[in-house]
Amino acid sequence: MALFFIFTVDVLEQSVANVVSPIVGEEGLVVYDIYWTKDLGRRILRVLLEKKEGNVSLDDCSRVSHSIEDIIEVKGLINSPYDLEVSSPGLDRPLRSKEHFRKVVGQTIKLKTKIPLEGRQNYKGLLKKMDENILTMEIDQKDYELLFESVAKAHLCPWG
Repeated sequence: MALFFIFTVDVLEQSVANVVSPIVGEEGLVVYDIYWTKDLGRRILRVLLEKKEGNVSLDDCSRVSHSIEDIIEVKGLINSPYDLEVSSPGLDRPLRSKEHFRKVVGQTIKLKTKIPLEGRQNYKGLLKKMDENILTMEIDQKDYELLFESVAKAHLCPWG
C-alpha cells in the first residue's frame, strides 16, 4: 500500500512538472524541483525555481505562483486542498536527483542514508564525483562511496 502512495506522489509531481515547466520557462526561470511535504497537517506542494541568469526574486516567485495555481486548476491535477509554495532552492538547496548531485561536485554536502552503512548514517564532506549510481565523498581525507538509492536526504552545505 505504501508503494502505491509513493508511486502516486511521483506521478503527480511529474505531471505538475510537465505543465509548469513551460510556464516557468517563459519567465526566464527553470524548475529545480517539485515535491510534496506536510507541515502541521497541511499538504504543501513546493516548487523550487532557478534563474538562467542571476537570482530568483520575490517578484519572480509571486508572478509564477499565480500562473502555476491557474494551470493546476485548469488541468484538474490536484483534487484536494493544498498550499502552494514557490521559492528558490536557497544556498543550502536540497539534493534529490542525480542531476542535483552532479551540479554540486566539488562542493561540501551533508546527507543521511536510509539505513546505517558500516555503522554510519550521517555524512558531511566534499562531493568528489557522482557516477551513474554511486556518489563519492571525501570526509577527513577518506573516500566514501555510497549508492544513490541509499540516500534518504541530502543538501548543499555552502558554509562548509
